[in-house]
Amino acid sequence: MDKEQRNSYWRANIALIRNLLIVWAIASIGASILFVTVLNNIRLGNLPFGFWMAQQGTIFIFVILIFIYAFQMDKLDRKYKVDADDSNKQTPLSPDSPPTPTQPQPRSTPNPSQEEGPRGETKRGDQEESNP
Repeated sequence: MDKEQRNSYWRANIALIRNLLIVWAIASIGASILFVTVLNNIRLGNLPFGFWMAQQGTIFIFVILIFIYAFQMDKLDRKYKVDADDSNKQTPLSPDSPPTPTQPQPRSTPNPSQEEGPRGETKRGDQEESNP
C-alpha cells in the first residue's frame, strides 16, 4: 500500500469514527438530557420513554454502532485490500508509520557504574550500599 492509499484509508477510517461518535453523542445527550421531557410523553410499558432511553436505549444504540463500525471497517478493508488474516502483509498503522522492522530493536544497556537494587533504586558503583 503506497502512502497516498494509506492516507486515504486513514481519512476514511477517521471520518467513520467521527461520524459514529457524533451519532452516539446526539443519541446519548439528546435522548437522555435534551429531549427527555418530549420523550417522556411516550410510554414504554409503565416507564416514560425518556427514562428508558437514558437507562437502556443509549446502551442499545452504542452496541448497534459497534456492529455498524465493524461492518463498515470490513468494507473499508476490502476496498483498500487490507487483510487482517494475512500476517505477511503489513496493515497500515498510521498515515506516516514506517514499515515494521524485521529485527527487534536492541535494548539500551545500563551504565556499568550503575546497577539497580532489589527495590528498583539505582546504586552507583562507587557508593556503599546501605541497608534500611
